[in-house]
Amino acid sequence: MQLAVILAALSLSEGATEAQVLSSINGLKASADAGTKALTLLNAKSVDEAEGTIAALNAAKEQGAKDAAELNSLREKSEQNERDGIVAKLEAEGKVTPAQKKDLLPNLSLAGLKSFAATAPKVLGSDGKTEPRNDSSKPNPKSEAPKHNGKTYAEMNNRERAELRSENIELFNEMRQHAIDTGAI
Repeated sequence: MQLAVILAALSLSEGATEAQVLSSINGLKASADAGTKALTLLNAKSVDEAEGTIAALNAAKEQGAKDAAELNSLREKSEQNERDGIVAKLEAEGKVTPAQKKDLLPNLSLAGLKSFAATAPKVLGSDGKTEPRNDSSKPNPKSEAPKHNGKTYAEMNNRERAELRSENIELFNEMRQHAIDTGAI
Protein backbone atom coordinates (compact mmCIF):
# COMPACT_ATOMS: atom_id res chain seq x y z
CA MET A 1 0.00 0.00 0.00
CA GLN A 2 1.30 3.40 -0.82
CA LEU A 3 1.88 6.11 1.72
CA ALA A 4 -0.34 8.59 -0.20
CA VAL A 5 -3.34 6.24 0.18
CA ILE A 6 -2.76 5.92 3.95
CA LEU A 7 -2.45 9.70 4.34
CA ALA A 8 -5.69 10.21 2.38
CA ALA A 9 -7.47 7.63 4.57
CA LEU A 10 -6.31 9.57 7.63
CA SER A 11 -7.47 12.85 6.03
CA LEU A 12 -3.90 14.15 6.00
CA SER A 13 -2.04 15.92 3.23
CA GLU A 14 0.92 14.28 1.43
CA GLY A 15 3.36 16.48 3.32
CA ALA A 16 2.17 15.25 6.77
CA THR A 17 4.84 14.57 9.38
CA GLU A 18 5.28 11.33 11.27
CA ALA A 19 3.91 13.04 14.42
CA GLN A 20 0.74 14.08 12.56
CA VAL A 21 0.25 10.52 11.25
CA LEU A 22 0.69 9.05 14.77
CA SER A 23 -1.66 11.63 16.27
CA SER A 24 -4.34 10.77 13.70
CA ILE A 25 -3.89 7.02 14.34
CA ASN A 26 -4.12 7.55 18.11
CA GLY A 27 -7.31 9.56 17.61
CA LEU A 28 -8.79 6.68 15.59
CA LYS A 29 -7.80 4.22 18.33
CA ALA A 30 -9.46 6.43 20.98
CA SER A 31 -12.63 6.62 18.87
CA ALA A 32 -12.60 2.86 18.41
CA ASP A 33 -12.14 2.36 22.15
CA ALA A 34 -15.05 4.72 22.86
CA GLY A 35 -17.20 2.88 20.33
CA THR A 36 -16.36 -0.45 21.94
CA LYS A 37 -17.17 0.97 25.36
CA ALA A 38 -20.51 2.34 24.06
CA LEU A 39 -21.38 -1.07 22.58
CA THR A 40 -20.58 -2.69 25.93
CA LEU A 41 -22.67 -0.15 27.88
CA LEU A 42 -25.61 -0.67 25.52
CA ASN A 43 -25.13 -4.46 25.63
CA ALA A 44 -24.96 -4.45 21.83
CA LYS A 45 -22.87 -6.56 19.47
CA SER A 46 -22.96 -4.17 16.52
CA VAL A 47 -23.41 -0.52 15.68
CA ASP A 48 -26.84 -1.28 14.20
CA GLU A 49 -27.92 -3.00 17.39
CA ALA A 50 -26.59 -0.03 19.45
CA GLU A 51 -28.53 2.42 17.25
CA GLY A 52 -31.68 0.32 17.76
CA THR A 53 -31.15 0.34 21.53
CA ILE A 54 -30.64 4.11 21.54
CA ALA A 55 -33.79 4.63 19.46
CA ALA A 56 -35.76 2.43 21.88
CA LEU A 57 -34.40 4.39 24.86
CA ASN A 58 -35.38 7.69 23.24
CA ALA A 59 -38.88 6.37 22.52
CA ALA A 60 -39.20 5.18 26.14
CA LYS A 61 -38.03 8.59 27.34
CA GLU A 62 -40.67 10.34 25.22
CA GLN A 63 -43.37 7.94 26.43
CA GLY A 64 -42.24 8.48 30.03
CA ALA A 65 -42.60 12.25 29.59
CA LYS A 66 -46.11 11.77 28.14
CA ASP A 67 -47.05 9.43 31.01
CA ALA A 68 -45.72 11.90 33.59
CA ALA A 69 -47.75 14.73 32.03
CA GLU A 70 -50.89 12.56 32.03
CA LEU A 71 -50.28 11.55 35.66
CA ASN A 72 -49.88 15.20 36.68
CA SER A 73 -53.09 16.07 34.85
CA LEU A 74 -54.95 13.26 36.65
CA ARG A 75 -53.55 14.38 40.00
CA GLU A 76 -54.68 17.96 39.35
CA LYS A 77 -58.17 16.79 38.35
CA SER A 78 -58.38 14.56 41.43
CA GLU A 79 -57.29 17.39 43.71
CA GLN A 80 -59.79 19.76 42.08
CA ASN A 81 -62.58 17.20 42.56
CA GLU A 82 -61.60 16.82 46.22
CA ARG A 83 -61.51 20.63 46.64
CA ASP A 84 -64.93 20.96 44.98
CA GLY A 85 -66.36 18.31 47.32
CA ILE A 86 -64.98 20.03 50.42
CA VAL A 87 -66.30 23.43 49.30
CA ALA A 88 -69.74 21.94 48.49
CA LYS A 89 -69.89 20.38 51.95
CA LEU A 90 -68.86 23.67 53.58
CA GLU A 91 -71.60 25.47 51.65
CA ALA A 92 -74.21 22.86 52.55
CA GLU A 93 -73.29 23.15 56.24
CA GLY A 94 -73.33 26.97 56.17
CA LYS A 95 -69.64 27.12 57.09
CA VAL A 96 -68.49 29.41 54.29
CA THR A 97 -69.60 32.81 53.10
CA PRO A 98 -69.72 33.75 49.42
CA ALA A 99 -66.75 36.08 49.97
CA GLN A 100 -64.71 33.30 51.55
CA LYS A 101 -65.62 30.97 48.70
CA LYS A 102 -64.57 33.53 46.12
CA ASP A 103 -61.47 35.05 47.72
CA LEU A 104 -60.12 32.79 50.47
CA LEU A 105 -60.70 29.18 49.54
CA PRO A 106 -59.12 29.26 46.05
CA ASN A 107 -55.88 30.53 47.60
CA LEU A 108 -55.60 27.76 50.19
CA SER A 109 -53.57 24.63 49.59
CA LEU A 110 -55.50 21.38 49.78
CA ALA A 111 -54.11 20.76 53.27
CA GLY A 112 -55.11 24.30 54.29
CA LEU A 113 -58.61 23.80 52.89
CA LYS A 114 -58.98 20.53 54.82
CA SER A 115 -57.82 22.26 58.00
CA PHE A 116 -60.28 25.11 57.40
CA ALA A 117 -63.11 22.61 56.83
CA ALA A 118 -62.26 20.73 60.02
CA THR A 119 -62.42 23.82 62.21
CA ALA A 120 -64.85 26.17 60.43
CA PRO A 121 -67.83 27.21 62.53
CA LYS A 122 -71.29 27.66 61.04
CA VAL A 123 -71.49 31.23 59.78
CA LEU A 124 -74.66 31.23 57.69
CA GLY A 125 -78.26 30.55 58.60
CA SER A 126 -80.46 27.96 56.92
CA ASP A 127 -81.37 30.46 54.20
CA GLY A 128 -77.67 30.58 53.22
CA LYS A 129 -77.60 34.37 53.44
CA THR A 130 -77.92 35.67 56.95
CA GLU A 131 -75.66 34.96 59.84
CA PRO A 132 -77.24 32.71 62.42
CA ARG A 133 -78.41 34.17 65.68
CA ASN A 134 -76.19 32.52 68.20
CA ASP A 135 -76.69 34.11 71.55
CA SER A 136 -75.82 30.89 73.36
CA SER A 137 -72.25 32.09 73.78
CA LYS A 138 -73.46 34.79 76.15
CA PRO A 139 -74.84 33.64 79.44
CA ASN A 140 -78.46 34.19 80.22
CA PRO A 141 -78.63 37.09 82.69
CA LYS A 142 -81.17 35.07 84.65
CA SER A 143 -78.82 32.07 84.88
CA GLU A 144 -76.99 31.58 88.10
CA ALA A 145 -73.54 33.13 88.14
CA PRO A 146 -70.60 30.82 88.83
CA LYS A 147 -69.39 31.12 92.39
CA HIS A 148 -66.25 30.57 94.40
CA ASN A 149 -66.49 30.12 98.15
CA GLY A 150 -70.15 31.14 97.85
CA LYS A 151 -69.44 34.49 96.15
CA THR A 152 -69.90 35.71 92.59
CA TYR A 153 -67.18 37.68 90.84
CA ALA A 154 -69.00 40.94 91.55
CA GLU A 155 -69.23 40.06 95.27
CA MET A 156 -65.52 39.29 95.60
CA ASN A 157 -62.97 41.91 96.66
CA ASN A 158 -59.71 42.45 94.77
CA ARG A 159 -57.67 40.22 97.09
CA GLU A 160 -60.13 37.32 96.67
CA ARG A 161 -60.11 37.77 92.89
CA ALA A 162 -56.30 37.74 92.81
CA GLU A 163 -56.18 34.55 94.89
CA LEU A 164 -58.75 32.88 92.65
CA ARG A 165 -56.81 33.90 89.56
CA SER A 166 -53.62 32.32 90.88
CA GLU A 167 -55.43 29.16 92.07
CA ASN A 168 -57.86 28.50 89.19
CA ILE A 169 -57.49 30.70 86.12
CA GLU A 170 -60.31 28.93 84.20
CA LEU A 171 -62.87 29.56 86.95
CA PHE A 172 -61.59 33.13 87.33
CA ASN A 173 -62.05 33.78 83.59
CA GLU A 174 -65.48 32.14 83.54
CA MET A 175 -66.69 34.16 86.54
CA ARG A 176 -65.25 37.41 85.20
CA GLN A 177 -66.75 36.89 81.73
CA HIS A 178 -70.16 36.08 83.22
CA ALA A 179 -70.01 39.25 85.31
CA ILE A 180 -69.10 41.31 82.24
CA ASP A 181 -71.73 39.67 79.99
CA THR A 182 -74.52 40.14 82.53
CA GLY A 183 -73.48 43.68 83.40
CA ALA A 184 -72.70 42.83 87.03
CA ILE A 185 -69.45 44.77 86.78
